[in-house]
Amino acid sequence: MEIYLIELPKTNGHEQHGVRPALVISKPIKQIAIVMPFTSNMTALRFPYTLKVEPSKENGLSFPSVLLIFQIRAIDSKRLVKKLGVLEDVYRNQVIESLKKILNLSGSHSD
Repeated sequence: MEIYLIELPKTNGHEQHGVRPALVISKPIKQIAIVMPFTSNMTALRFPYTLKVEPSKENGLSFPSVLLIFQIRAIDSKRLVKKLGVLEDVYRNQVIESLKKILNLSGSHSD
């Protein structure tokens, strides 16, 4: 999973916008990438499906950041500005577990 600087357009809702880091969780398909934005606002940790990521040479983040897993979205790959780095395995595994929960991929068939 790679971290890119991306450009998100302003919306009318509570979604993240502007130029910011994001985790790209898919290879672009038909020029569409699936991403999760980061925020530097630590108060976002109060929301479910968030993950604090410390900056490192490997991930390329400049500040401690909160990955907003619950704001997963598809964007045009033209919005991928610059690759910053790669998410470390310790975080990657937590993202996968959160995705399983948020997308109800636990293997259970109960509603």
